[in-house]
Amino acid sequence: MEVFMRSVIIILTAVAVSVVAYAQIVVNEVMFNPSGSPENEWFELYNVSDSDVDLSGWLWSDSSYSGSPTPITEDEHIISAGGYVIVSKEAWGTPPSCDVIIPSTWRSLNNSGYDEVIVFSPDTEIVEKVIYVESEHGCGEDISLERIDPFGSSTDQSNWGCCDDPSGNTACGENSIHSEPVPIDLAITSLTIDPENPEPDELFSILVDVRNNGTETATGFNLYVKYVSGSDTTDVGSEPLEDISSGTSVGKEFSLSLSAGTYTIIAEVDDTVGSNNTQTYSLTIVEPGAVPQIRISEIMFKPAESSKEWIELFNAGTTDVDIANWTIADPAYSGTITSETMIISPGDYIIITEFDTTFSCTTILCDGWPYLNNDGDSIFLRDGSGLLVDQCVYEVSGTWDSDVSYERYNIMLSGADPSNWLGCEDEAGSTPCAPNSVAPLDYDVAISNITTDPQNPLPEQDFTLNVWVKNVGLFDVPPKNVSLYLDMDENEIYSSADSLIGSGTTSELAAGESTSVDFVLNFPAGLVKLVAVVDDTAGDNNEYYRTVVVADSTAQGRIIITEIMFKPEVSSEEWIELYNDGDGIVDIANWTIADPSGEYTITTSSTPIAPGDYLIIAEFDTNFSCNTIYCSDWPWLNNSGDSLWLRDGDGNVVDQAAYEAGDDWDYGVSAEITSPSADGAVVSSWGASRSADGSTPCEDNSLWSMPQGEKLSVNIEPNPFDPQLENAEIIVGAPADVDVQVHIYDLRGKLIKDFGSVFSTTWDGKDEYGNDVPTGAYILVVQTEKDGKKEYKKFPVAVARGMR
Repeated sequence: MEVFMRSVIIILTAVAVSVVAYAQIVVNEVMFNPSGSPENEWFELYNVSDSDVDLSGWLWSDSSYSGSPTPITEDEHIISAGGYVIVSKEAWGTPPSCDVIIPSTWRSLNNSGYDEVIVFSPDTEIVEKVIYVESEHGCGEDISLERIDPFGSSTDQSNWGCCDDPSGNTACGENSIHSEPVPIDLAITSLTIDPENPEPDELFSILVDVRNNGTETATGFNLYVKYVSGSDTTDVGSEPLEDISSGTSVGKEFSLSLSAGTYTIIAEVDDTVGSNNTQTYSLTIVEPGAVPQIRISEIMFKPAESSKEWIELFNAGTTDVDIANWTIADPAYSGTITSETMIISPGDYIIITEFDTTFSCTTILCDGWPYLNNDGDSIFLRDGSGLLVDQCVYEVSGTWDSDVSYERYNIMLSGADPSNWLGCEDEAGSTPCAPNSVAPLDYDVAISNITTDPQNPLPEQDFTLNVWVKNVGLFDVPPKNVSLYLDMDENEIYSSADSLIGSGTTSELAAGESTSVDFVLNFPAGLVKLVAVVDDTAGDNNEYYRTVVVADSTAQGRIIITEIMFKPEVSSEEWIELYNDGDGIVDIANWTIADPSGEYTITTSSTPIAPGDYLIIAEFDTNFSCNTIYCSDWPWLNNSGDSLWLRDGDGNVVDQAAYEAGDDWDYGVSAEITSPSADGAVVSSWGASRSADGSTPCEDNSLWSMPQGEKLSVNIEPNPFDPQLENAEIIVGAPADVDVQVHIYDLRGKLIKDFGSVFSTTWDGKDEYGNDVPTGAYILVVQTEKDGKKEYKKFPVAVARGMR
């Protein structure tokens, strides 16, 4: 028994050390442009911590990352404190002492343009992300890109430079351009203003961030801000800088108002070390209405070929605009669109791109391309004087298909609002040089919802049904007629078979305005299926289907949270299962799901759950066999544990769930409540699914059929087994409140296979290293633990190669 205990302690200790050290592994050097064969590409990992780190299970990707990074190594591989490891496509001429890992799969690094090196921990958390731009550094063939300060930002281009060692690289050694830290080194890391485009004489803020890059606490320094207009320099003010610890930053704010004109704002620190003590900001203040109406209207940030990114501009104004000397930028890089005269007429489009691609409108090949991030970015469009004309802020969650653009929903609303950007709905995936597929129509009226008062009407009693109508077009609309029908053929859309209940008329609606047309109704108990229609022919939003639950108040439904997929194989495929454990129908319209970070509406539509029925709520489309709701807002479940609250439309807590999970919780395994009667707010009421599929969506939980009390059962089938013909299936039956570990040993007590915490698995007759084990007898050991008490049960299993 002592042997088993020691194994567990060693494993847990190794995991703890690795987690602590994740943030201390940095990408220190990249050889992305070797001469001759691309097989010589590599990047260097450097352990800047004082602890060893095991790289087993670590992964990496380049800028084409879409949710499936490539393993660096599956085996144990220690990078010692202060040590280096080279990750390379093939073995190459490194020094004999150099530690090299050759992954089974390699993602080729771009030799020109832009690319990324992203390193992930075993749980796919991003540890390091390096962005390199070849045109920024121009190192040339066989010259690596080196990190100047291993503790500085990995995405800051100024923290990278070309190797100046005669050999062209410093693999497994200190970088040739590494800068030694000094005791005190104050750097201005950011200089911005808010708002970015102040009007004349409007008070605005000047925001300055100062960081101490030195090794000792900085005190007794001052930050000065001034502005220059023509040949005149004017002081804005100063702030003392006291007690700034090594590696920390402080922010200072100054206020200023200026008349229309062009200015240079200067921030400086009275520290003489380095060249990072000063920053400038060019500011142009113009009279209201003088900003050109050029809009970023569409972006292709993830083309199938990474070099074919593009941005569409649109003139939403009434005058011609010359974009000569305008720039396009993201936080990492800025490039001039064109230095030549280029007119965009009102209503016209123009495409800017890095490489020539065939478009039907004017196209500009931009020499300095900002390289758009696949996981979200900010884009800034400025005129020749530096005035911010427009900006785009887009966010990407989950997976995003290649060759699908982001389109601006309303060209007149802010591009800095991520909610104003939607994925293109056109079959082609994008609409360059044409109106956006998601753009609102000039005149468009939609039925946005149907509600009832009270929410749960009683049989044979009057209730009010509200049909909500919204003007989603750009211009005002006259009154519209709304008709309400019984859905006689139950096809959830209007047809001639449906029976008219009544009709009403809206008021005149301004753009964005909503109103309701109300009906007083009365029905016997049951599900009443209704269709509302507004007499507007624009768009496909003129009908709305709603099932109204008219229920006897003596029949009570009970909705509970029964299963939670918080750690799926793909992070965007989380889901939560609800179950009606009562004897009445429950409508969850306007119900919410919440965790400590926020509260999220499940659905505003009528969604009845009948007794004994399941319903899945999820963020993205995944195939389930029961009714499923996809939530636009999602609580993002924590892998280590979380608390969830289910609330009805009045804000009352209907159910609660609280789960906890260790680092050894497997991906793709859900948390199940042990019984429909268990208290979901108690952590011990939840356990890992014991289904062979890892979860049981839309059906009874696997834990509900588990044995009670202290009984343990193990089934191994077939036994003996021939690995050349079949695998042995191992199924462990144990009480829901017991933790289980499964191992296989030989007859001398040597560990052969560690399956970890599983209740169903298969053995292929191989050991931990993938080697075939000899024919013979082995011992399957099941370790159970409850309330800190561990017990071990042994079961024989035999390998019979060529004997069956």
